Amino acid sequence: CSLFEQTFRPIPRPAADHAIGWHRAAAADGPLALQGGARRFALTLGRATALALVCEHAQWALDHERDTRPRSAAIAFSHQPIDLMEGVGASVAAALALDEATVEPSALDAS
Repeated sequence: CSLFEQTFRPIPRPAADHAIGWHRAAAADGPLALQGGARRFALTLGRATALALVCEHAQWALDHERDTRPRSAAIAFSHQPIDLMEGVGASVAAALALDEATVEPSALDAS
């Protein structure tokens, strides 16, 4: 395992673990809790998986083609938020899940 893999491969794991832990807790709280965080759950798992695959490809490119561009892409991607599980409050998440307004439409006109 190269230094590059040792440095960047572990980054997605905590995000995925956080998402899975959230899912277990939300499942115990019921469908509304699951629906309220489903987007953040999917995005976190997707971004964690993408980063792992980008790192894997970057290492392959370094080993087989001596190409450092995928490494640069992996480094840039790793500096973006991966774990999106921390998010809006429960009331906003519930409103999104139930397709409800979170503020009165008249409040939006008062600008």
